[in-house]
Amino acid sequence: VYANNISILPMLQSLPPAATDLVCDIYEPTGDSIVNRPVIIVAHTGSFLPAVVNGQPTGSKTDSSIVEQCTRWAKKGYVAVAMTYRQGWNPTSTNQDVRTSTLIQAAYRSIQDARSLVRFMRQEEANGNTYGIDGSKIAFGGQGTGGYLSLGVATLDTTAELYLDKFFDFNTDPSNPMPYVIPSVFGNIYGTDTGYMPVNDSLGNPVLDTAGNPVMAPFALPNNIGYSSDISLAFNIGGALADISWLEAGDVPIVAFHCEKDEYAPVDTGDVIVPTTGDFVVEVMGSRTVAHYSNLYGNNDVFVQAGLTDDFTNAANVNNSGYEGL
Repeated sequence: VYANNISILPMLQSLPPAATDLVCDIYEPTGDSIVNRPVIIVAHTGSFLPAVVNGQPTGSKTDSSIVEQCTRWAKKGYVAVAMTYRQGWNPTSTNQDVRTSTLIQAAYRSIQDARSLVRFMRQEEANGNTYGIDGSKIAFGGQGTGGYLSLGVATLDTTAELYLDKFFDFNTDPSNPMPYVIPSVFGNIYGTDTGYMPVNDSLGNPVLDTAGNPVMAPFALPNNIGYSSDISLAFNIGGALADISWLEAGDVPIVAFHCEKDEYAPVDTGDVIVPTTGDFVVEVMGSRTVAHYSNLYGNNDVFVQAGLTDDFTNAANVNNSGYEGL
């Protein structure tokens, strides 16, 4: 257990949101006594919904590809961590604002969870170093939906980045557009404070206290406070970035793998759609766009400076349009 936070998954069964433990599997090299090993955290795919519910056989930290990746990294001497993160959104709503807002909120919660896990590893290092890690060397990556998560962890660093026009509901009340993510409700971008949501009765009316004030319930909980949420490198396997404005000079290097004809996560700039209905959700920026700007800003210069000439690098350079890290 690396954290505990409020999940909306019980709402799928008409139950209120509830606190849930967030867990991870930690893979270590057998018989290795080294105590300063780099860490690789990986997030699974699954469209921010549980396996099967999402129409797929994947969507957990025990997906065969996740287990295989973590096993191989542990054999190479890394500490590999396969994480769970909070899931839940409404892809079947006929209201595009509901589809977009709930997906963005799901992604936001997962970024908080990822950062809580990064802090958990450093907290463990500071309190006996159970897993024998070097907390200054933590990489974070993800596959599919986990790739969206990893790119968010690498780039979302100010609250202002939540207030882009594409992240507002302009339709419900055009005179008072509402952001899809309100930090006072969902917690801050690092997951280090408490967010609160008004409590409603069974008819949807606000519950009031004896003074006539709305009753508020926790909707986000802080975890592992006092440790850095920073990572050293991000990698993305088939995900995309919520908005390219999040990516700036000085962000961590990013490695990205992408199928050029991916139907559901564009390699360039394009739309996310609901696979089962074809409905639009939000415009995102894929791996080639991310690599373009990572190169433009000099964030991926470390790969050039490393002078890599291995077969994998040479093969990638044939097909990556000159973008280091793609």
